[in-house]
Amino acid sequence: MTQNKRQKVVSEFQQLRQFLEEEEHLLLAQLENLEKAIVKIQNDNVIKMSEEISRLSNLISDLEGKCQKPASEFLRDVRSTLSSVREGEVPPASGDFS
Repeated sequence: MTQNKRQKVVSEFQQLRQFLEEEEHLLLAQLENLEKAIVKIQNDNVIKMSEEISRLSNLISDLEGKCQKPASEFLRDVRSTLSSVREGEVPPASGDFS
């Protein structure tokens, strides 16, 4: 009778170990997928931030160039720059400030 009880306990623990191993593999796979998703989001955010930094840098350069112009022309150019910024565009950085 104790032998049967012993075998039953060993069998139940073996099943429990197998279940826990399967759960471990499942959770590790989910964690790996989550880590990949996080890395992708981080990379996407780095790209977006780099693009925004570049856009703002171009805007700063444009405004610095416009500061060198006479006041009336500067004010007209700043007004067009502000409307472009509101629309999410960066005005051209060339010498054509009409």
